[in-house]
Amino acid sequence: MSAAATALIMLAIFSCSKKTNVRPLGPDDISTATNTFAPLTSTQTPTRTSAPTPVPTNTIIIASVTTTRTVTASSTITLTTTGTMPMATGTQTMTFTITLTPTATTVGAGPAIYNGDTIGSRLQDGNPVNAAPGSVTEVTGGDPGNMMKLTFASVTGWWQQQEWDRTAAVNIGADTYLVFNVKQDASSPGTVNQLKVRINWTTGTDVFVANYLVEGGVIDTTWKTAKIPLAGMLGTGQTQVTFLTFINNWSADYTVDIDNVSLQGSVPSATPTITNTVNPLWTATSTPTITPTSIFVHPGAWSSAAELAFVKSKIASNSQPWLQQYNNLIGQTGSASSGVVYNGTIDDVCPGGEGNVQTDSALVYANALAWYLTGTTSYYTKAMTILANYATMQGFSSSGCGYSQQDVLDAGWFGVLFANACELLRMSPNWTPANTTAYVTMFKTAFYPLLNTMCPDNGNIDLTQIDAMFSMAVFCDDQAEWNMAVTRYQNRMPGYFYDSTWPTVNNPTNPDTGLSQPYSIPGSQNQQNSCSTVFPMNFWNCPLIWTAGLEQETCRDNGHHVQFALDAAVECAEIDYHQGSPANLYTTYQTSLVPALELLAQQFVTNTPCGTCSGSWNPQSQVLDTFEIGFNHYANRKGMSSAAPGDPLYYTNQWITSLRANSGTTWLQFNIAFETLTHAGVN
Repeated sequence: MSAAATALIMLAIFSCSKKTNVRPLGPDDISTATNTFAPLTSTQTPTRTSAPTPVPTNTIIIASVTTTRTVTASSTITLTTTGTMPMATGTQTMTFTITLTPTATTVGAGPAIYNGDTIGSRLQDGNPVNAAPGSVTEVTGGDPGNMMKLTFASVTGWWQQQEWDRTAAVNIGADTYLVFNVKQDASSPGTVNQLKVRINWTTGTDVFVANYLVEGGVIDTTWKTAKIPLAGMLGTGQTQVTFLTFINNWSADYTVDIDNVSLQGSVPSATPTITNTVNPLWTATSTPTITPTSIFVHPGAWSSAAELAFVKSKIASNSQPWLQQYNNLIGQTGSASSGVVYNGTIDDVCPGGEGNVQTDSALVYANALAWYLTGTTSYYTKAMTILANYATMQGFSSSGCGYSQQDVLDAGWFGVLFANACELLRMSPNWTPANTTAYVTMFKTAFYPLLNTMCPDNGNIDLTQIDAMFSMAVFCDDQAEWNMAVTRYQNRMPGYFYDSTWPTVNNPTNPDTGLSQPYSIPGSQNQQNSCSTVFPMNFWNCPLIWTAGLEQETCRDNGHHVQFALDAAVECAEIDYHQGSPANLYTTYQTSLVPALELLAQQFVTNTPCGTCSGSWNPQSQVLDTFEIGFNHYANRKGMSSAAPGDPLYYTNQWITSLRANSGTTWLQFNIAFETLTHAGVN
């Protein structure tokens, strides 16, 4: 770990809607800390060479000092205050200079697993298991001393493992990270690619080492530190590390060095050094209270690092449907000259401005995702070039075209693409703290004012706003924005999705009266449809039946409004899942989201409204990549059945299969963006 990284103050604050999450430290991290120094009282006995007799003991009183500073690895905070000391005649004023210099501290290390030099942690204290013709050996050249040298040779099938079984298992206890040093050996015939590590075979999983390098980048010939959360590796009930397995998941040969494998606790915080420089006759001490800002998991909006690593592996192995969807993505990154069609600070959506920003935001997200999956610099450069044109954006306007809600809707549709693109781009070693500052400012200036007040219109607009709020809260590390988004989501959901736990009212004699559900949204415009003048029928566009899965706009159209709304609702739950929030939106709203996915998919598969609405209309008027994220969570992560008629996600599974084979499917449309690529089969 570099001195710059280990010196950062990374204590986390979490509210009721956010669990404790940490990420590997990077060299560009900063933390805003409030340092409060309580009033200092120091009792001093001075010695004065000019005095004929000892001077009595006196007390110096120093006023309370509070300051806020941005602390980085090299920051030094200097605070100056004054104190007074009563004297025999009058008082003497002293100036106290307090200097805070963050110094590197190591994590409270757990037990060593391997270091090559300590009894119990050498290669001979375990059993190497060679996957011939590769080898596991212990050689000099470690960091320091001896190291474990793993040779992967004649790899032809994308998988070769080298294993070392410890004679004595190591108890995990309260430790939360597996940490080790790694580099490419000088004798390696090729570069290290897709190196994975695993600590148990019967349970748990393996992870890509390169995704958890503290220094970022790739494994090269310099020592780097891998810091991997145990939560992503442990199996159910696993309490010990019994062996280490390093896997070459690549059809090429290389040799890699490993040293200093241990368990460690949480992310370290820096320890300030406090120096009180006073008149040489006087000294005093103080203890600071440091309260840094909260930290979100990154990347942690629509996609996580583990999920994107899974997608990378599927593309590398030419697996479907990921390879075809990857080709679809590359086809939408644009030509070298495309993009940057917006100019100005206020986007007027009326005379074509909406189309301009739609084009640019789609290109930014497509290129950001392409860069993350491939590492190709040209995609990163293009995304950043387009994005830079919006850094001074001030907002949206729709006052001249009669669409009172269009500016709000565009802020959601395009803002969510910009935010998710920034969340990916920030993982580049070329991303700087200045980039973070610029785009946090852009979101708070141009987008927050339009997103943070609910649009009192159809619910697809509000859910699109909320989707953008969640995404921007993660990128901006903004706990207040996150809390606001959670509250908005909780208020909107019962006013947009008819929940399966509510009493079903089929063909009521008087559908305009007597219903306690569905809910009204405070401040919403309930007179949405001329079919009725009484709530809830007018707000819900006069459905023929009240049934599980019905959306507020089902009987308005299924072309895109219900798809945008359903997808936004699922994306919010997915972001909440990535951040590990105790709100657990997926679980809380399962009885709304699962029936909504299934009813809409059934309407598409059967090409009928399934008795929900009157009139002649085509549920398939717009075919979008809408269902993958929700299906992945409930079917793949949670194991809901989908194979047979009557299963809770049967029609959803059928429609997803149809979408993947349909050349007319739209893969990127506003907030619905390449979801088969990023979420098919991702656990």
